[in-house]
Amino acid sequence: MRRYLLGLGVAVFSLCGHAWAADSASGELTANGDRVELSAVAVETGLDQAGLLITDRPLPDGCGPYDAFMLASSGKLRGVAVSLSMATKAVEPAGMNGLFHMSWGGKLGAIGEPEVSIEQFDEERLRGSVALAEGSFADHTFAYSVEFDVSLKSERGPIEATIDGETDSAPAKAYIAYYQAMMALELDEGKKFAIKEHADQITGEDAEFFLEFFQDGHPREATIVSVEENGDQATLKVEGEIPACDSSDEGSATVQMVKEADGWKVQLESWEM
Repeated sequence: MRRYLLGLGVAVFSLCGHAWAADSASGELTANGDRVELSAVAVETGLDQAGLLITDRPLPDGCGPYDAFMLASSGKLRGVAVSLSMATKAVEPAGMNGLFHMSWGGKLGAIGEPEVSIEQFDEERLRGSVALAEGSFADHTFAYSVEFDVSLKSERGPIEATIDGETDSAPAKAYIAYYQAMMALELDEGKKFAIKEHADQITGEDAEFFLEFFQDGHPREATIVSVEENGDQATLKVEGEIPACDSSDEGSATVQMVKEADGWKVQLESWEM
């Protein structure tokens, strides 16, 4: 069971910065004699690294580079991962590097030292090539050579979320306004329905990461199952399917609301999947 807490200033799950987008790649991987054409690329940025995932097919909806092992272990993906330092533009040996193929159960991490040629590596794009002429580990053999061109800019769009169920009370209406604003990437509007302590903490780059995290961790269609009011406090129970990589998870949440001078505010959400 996955569980996370979410207030505007609290996200205990994965609130480190990352962005990924798919552009194009062209090359080949040979894994234990299986020759694979590589044609798709995704990138995840964070911790001063850019992690490239170059694969034989685009990632399914809702999947990121971090899902490659799961997809590869079930035969849904084959490819190469290489982590590059954003400071030195060189391969990071302890980063995301790996080979993904079902023949070795998903991910093979000991892949040698690939040769990397960089043509562009700035805030906008990462373009170049990576190759390993010959490599082996235990009884596995592999080689690859691929060119890539990928955007380093995250492109997120608003999501029109719907909430039904017990929606008539004032706390429920405030939560719905907050929820829909966040899913639509309207942070300033969403902050109006959050306690000030949390709203004041999300600024600058953290705001973009928070909104991405919010979209990824909430249902597109939710139901307020119950609302319990006790003076200036209220508790909402919310349910819905949260998109996951190549699937979806049944999620349920407890939402703590407090009544301030200018209306009801979201204090904390606790989601379980």
